[in-house]
Amino acid sequence: MRRVLAWLLLAAGAAAAVTGALLLTVLAPPQRLTAAAPAGAAAPLTVTDRGVLDLTGSPVTVRATGPGDVFLGVARTADAEAWLDGAARTRVTGVAGDLDDPRLTTADEPGGEAGAPPDPRAADVWALTAGGEGSAELVWDPAATGAPDRTGAWVLLATSTSTGAGDETGDGAAGATTAVDSLRLTWSLSGDDARHPAGTPLLLAGAAVLVLGAVGVLVEERRARRARRARHTRGTRGARRAAGEGA
Repeated sequence: MRRVLAWLLLAAGAAAAVTGALLLTVLAPPQRLTAAAPAGAAAPLTVTDRGVLDLTGSPVTVRATGPGDVFLGVARTADAEAWLDGAARTRVTGVAGDLDDPRLTTADEPGGEAGAPPDPRAADVWALTAGGEGSAELVWDPAATGAPDRTGAWVLLATSTSTGAGDETGDGAAGATTAVDSLRLTWSLSGDDARHPAGTPLLLAGAAVLVLGAVGVLVEERRARRARRARHTRGTRGARRAAGEGA
């Protein structure tokens, strides 16, 4: 019975250890989390709420597309709020869904009496900017830019400005500020976010049970060999006594 139990422990430990190793490698969660905002933002400016850029730590890659000259800018939360000055915006509030289908959640915030802000390209509040015709992309990593990495300290603004759109003079003046067509954020996952929660416990527990089972199997095998030798010795002695008595 002890021998059977030892072999069962050995098999269970091996199965648990292999499962844990698979959860940490082949079956591990994705190393990146990408979420997109729903199309059709109501406001010309899209701004992330406090903490969204820091959702899983740095860095975060931002990509936006739009009908004109797309602008992306990262600024201190207080500076961005002062520059916005009550302007209408679409707020990116967080991420919903699971790892297989994440999505950015948004909320429209109507503007106050100040109306729309001026062109963000003329502002000096941005710690990092990116722009391009039809699309723009930036990678925000506070450590790489020398900025303090504090949760909620930074927010992102995304907008698009049509160059010369509707300009009858043809002088190429900037047109109306419009919402971006798409906004996508990609975070690099690390630490617990990039590991299956059961992987390490299963691996460690499986290894412990595997060792315990292996020790049990070795002990039972040695005990069985000693029992066989003892039976063989008793049999040999009995045969010798029988031979001596027969003589």
